[in-house]
This record gives sequence, C-alpha cells and structure tokens, in this order.
Amino acid sequence: MWGLVLNQWVSGAEDHHEYQSPLLKELSPVNLTADQRKVRRRLIECARQERTVTYGEVAGWVDMSPESVGRMVLDPINEAEISAGRPMLSALVVNRSHGRPGSGFFRMARQRGRQGHDLGDELFWHREIALVFDAHKRREPRESIK
Repeated sequence: MWGLVLNQWVSGAEDHHEYQSPLLKELSPVNLTADQRKVRRRLIECARQERTVTYGEVAGWVDMSPESVGRMVLDPINEAEISAGRPMLSALVVNRSHGRPGSGFFRMARQRGRQGHDLGDELFWHREIALVFDAHKRREPRESIK
C-alpha cells in the first residue's frame, strides 16, 4: 500500500524538493545522544520492515515515558533527518489509541517547511511514511561494470 502512496505522490507532485535519496547523504547524525541513535537505528529497521511502532514501544527502547519520548528523542532525530535532506523518521511512530502520530509531529513538519499549508495532516503523514520506507529500503548492490 505504501508503495502506491509514494508512486502517486511522486508522479503527481511538483514540489518535493526537500526529499533527497539517502544514497546522497548516508552520514549518520553526529550530535545525537546514545539513546537517540539507538532509537534512530530501530526506526530504520522498522522502515525496512515497512511497519509503524507505538510511542510506548519507542519509550521502552530507552526506558522513558511515552509522553517524553517525542520531545526528548524523536524531535532531535527529526531535526537531524531534515537537516540531512531525509524524511522524518518519526512518521513511523503512532499513538496506540488512534494509530497516527501526535500533534508534535505535525507541528515540527510545518515549522520546518516539510508540510505546506495546502497539504492536510493525513495526506502529509501518508506521504512522509512512504518516503521513509523508500529512503530506508534495502537496495541490492549494483553489479560492477567490467
């Protein structure tokens, strides 16, 4: 399903200028704490499996309350990803009760210019998930030309 969302967005969008292939910018964020790096690695694994995870699960990875994990862990990860030209990894982190990210995710997306005023929350979130999945999918190594 997410591949379809990505294909529809990419083929129909004119201004997806913020997204760049992760192959262009593979460097790991340097200024993240050990817990933030741990969560980032686990979220990349979730992206490779094309699945979401709850705030409670993420909080358990770093022994923190689900209420704190957004501000203390996910926001810095998103800042690093956006700065590196990648989509927001926390698009994969959802509230257990309603199955979508919290308001802080959308607030950061608007503040950092990832979500334009013309794009509703639901459509933006689906687009961002598709971009995260695409950015982190395992790619087969190219054969060398001899």
